[in-house]
Amino acid sequence: PAYARAVVEEEIGDMVDFKRITRLVMAEHFATASTEQKYRFLEVFRDSLMNTYSSGLTLYEGQQIRVLPAEEGDVVDGRARVKTEIETNAGKVVPVYFSLYRDAEGNWLVENVIVNGLNMGKTFRSQFDQSMQQYAGDFEQVIANWSSQLDVNPAEEGTVQTAKGEPKPAGGA
Repeated sequence: PAYARAVVEEEIGDMVDFKRITRLVMAEHFATASTEQKYRFLEVFRDSLMNTYSSGLTLYEGQQIRVLPAEEGDVVDGRARVKTEIETNAGKVVPVYFSLYRDAEGNWLVENVIVNGLNMGKTFRSQFDQSMQQYAGDFEQVIANWSSQLDVNPAEEGTVQTAKGEPKPAGGA
């Protein structure tokens, strides 16, 4: 796990715009958070995502990953969609789409991922909003209890679960 974390940090750490994603996840709550709370949530959110990515990497056993050819409309005005397919050990093909944007320096950075139709940005935004409701707007409690590890709940199609086992709607905000 430590090696997987180091590989993820090295290979994708600079390709994901965690500041932008954090702002999108916090949505309307971003404006009312203090600068310190924004940065603390950024660190907790980034750390939880990097742990999730590195945990996923430890499950990789040579499964086929295909990057699909770009189609018309996949790159427009400094924004791009990269479509991939991952074949599971059972032979199921899982579509994974990456949403990217070009920053001021001309770098392409990931701002969202859609896995098998599940929009991770919307899911995390919904999770953050639900946590703000659960903790009556207390940013400290939301930060302290944040977990971005989500799994599709096979028992209830159309829902996801946090690592703490709490069901959340998959549709997002």
